[in-house]
Formats: sequence, C-alpha cells, structure tokens
Amino acid sequence: MKIGQVMRTRAAALGISEAEVARRVGISSRRFSYYVNDEREPEFDMLAKIAKALEWKSSQLIAAAEGDAPRARLRSVSVRGHVQAGDWREALEWPQDDWYEVPLPPDPRWPRASRFALEVRGPSMNRLFPDRSVIYCALFDDIGDEPKNGDRVVVERVNRDGLFEATVKEYVIDEDGRRWLWPRSTHPDHQQPIPLPEPPGQRGPQKIHRIALADRMENGIESLRIYARVTGSYKPE
Repeated sequence: MKIGQVMRTRAAALGISEAEVARRVGISSRRFSYYVNDEREPEFDMLAKIAKALEWKSSQLIAAAEGDAPRARLRSVSVRGHVQAGDWREALEWPQDDWYEVPLPPDPRWPRASRFALEVRGPSMNRLFPDRSVIYCALFDDIGDEPKNGDRVVVERVNRDGLFEATVKEYVIDEDGRRWLWPRSTHPDHQQPIPLPEPPGQRGPQKIHRIALADRMENGIESLRIYARVTGSYKPE
C-alpha cells in the first residue's frame, strides 16, 4: 500500500477530512494532496508531522505502508526540546504539543540504551551539526561509558540562580591531559574552547560525567556536568 493511501485510510478511520489533516500539519490542502495522491514523497520531518496529525507515530505510518519491510521496523524518538550550540541557554523541554518524531536508526553499540533527541540551534557546531539539526543522545549512565576524546557531548551547568543551562560541544583531551569543550564552527565568534577545571582532590581517571565540577570563578557557574553522548544526528531538508 502506498503511503498516501495509508494517510487517506487513516484519516477516514479517524473521521477527519484531508483538509483537517492539512490544517493540523500546518500546510495547505493543495500541498497535502500531493502527499495523499503519492505525487510527492514527504521528507522525514514532514512525515512525522503528518503522522502526529493522524494520531500515529511515523514508524506506524511507515509500517502500514510497507508491512514487514526492513524500513518498517525502524524505531522513532521524540524531539522534546533544543540545545543552543554556542551559548548557554536555560534547559527546558518544549510543551508536549510541540514534540515531533524522527526515525531512530538501530545502533548495535548500545542496543538497550534509552535515547532522546534534541534540536541544535545556533552556529557554534555548524561544521558537524548545522542549525536545526537533530542529535540523538544517550545518557552516559545508561550506556555505561565515560566521555572519550572526540566525543560530541551535551553539557549541563547550574548557575548561581539555580537555573539549569545546557550546550553541545566536542570533548577534547589535549596532549598535556587537559580537557576542553570545543566548538566546531565556521563562525568567528565561536572559535574558543571552554576549559574544564580539574575536580578538587581528584587525579587520574575518573567518572567525569558524575562529578559536579566546581567552577566558582567570575563566570558565576556553580557546577558543570557532562551528562549525555551524541550517538548520531539527522538534518531535515
């Protein structure tokens, strides 16, 4: 069954018109007709929006169209918020109505680890993650691993007002053993790394992601934590 036919059948089963589906998606009825009539194949981000309008997950929509084909067995994950690459911003999830789904490719490295997804905004990681890219993440506690040189990581800090802020960077250990959070950007304002202070009283190997790194300097940071590893990324067109 073609995917447009599945959309039409699902809308009928819900008792809603194609015009109502288009309204829920936020596109014109004419544009939606291209998808329903299989004149144009929706990209993954559009497919996720249409699936949500049809009260399904994108994986359910694909499965209904392709049956037992391998693509139908893809999992999906909700994009629940965004992280600012470059600037520290208050870490807040979006309202649930704003969540959307993207396909989650299988990852044999951590088959049982739960994962989540975030949008990357801003230019400071645009060599790796252009603005509005989606990054798949896994908590270091879930994957039983520690940050390694070259890992892309999500970092959280708590400021003196008690607000949680987050950013995404590349974790780098230089030849002297110093640790840094590096932006990877073409933008001139985002060329300087953030040094990671040595945790007080700790030397040698350590579980860095579980340690609140004290940093009570002029920048006003109370604590810093590397809490998730970027396991993959996806850029909607």
